[in-house]
Amino acid sequence: MATFSIAIKSYPPEAKALVDIWERYARSGMNSHGIEFLTFVNKRPKNPRSNNRRIAGLPAQSISYLKDDTELVKMSVENFIYLMAKVGVLLEIKEEGDGCRKCYDCDNYQTSYFCGYNQSLCKIHGSLDMDQTARHPDTTAATCGEFKQKGGATR
Repeated sequence: MATFSIAIKSYPPEAKALVDIWERYARSGMNSHGIEFLTFVNKRPKNPRSNNRRIAGLPAQSISYLKDDTELVKMSVENFIYLMAKVGVLLEIKEEGDGCRKCYDCDNYQTSYFCGYNQSLCKIHGSLDMDQTARHPDTTAATCGEFKQKGGATR
């Protein structure tokens, strides 16, 4: 999955609240934990029929009703970025590659034909078989201190 860097270049005064919400989300590191939605307070509609909402034409979901005719709403990061662009926030978005390391790209990774299938092995950590949840070749390299990019470069 590709990762993106998003920089806010300018915004109109009426979009300051949205920019503040975005900056809090970006600083919090929630996206590194797989949280791909934002929550914020919105004015509750007069006749809510369901938890599905549309804010400026983009889908959102009501999570909880708060006091003073407000509600807590969650919106996907993608739709929140569209919302900011729709109200005039000038964004600069750059793709930064896939953003994740895989054991397959490490010098220490090797395979061995064993009992009719290719066994994933690490020269340092041992077996990386696909049926393991602790050390899987798709996820282990992201936290491995011994990762060495094939070709000599480290990421």
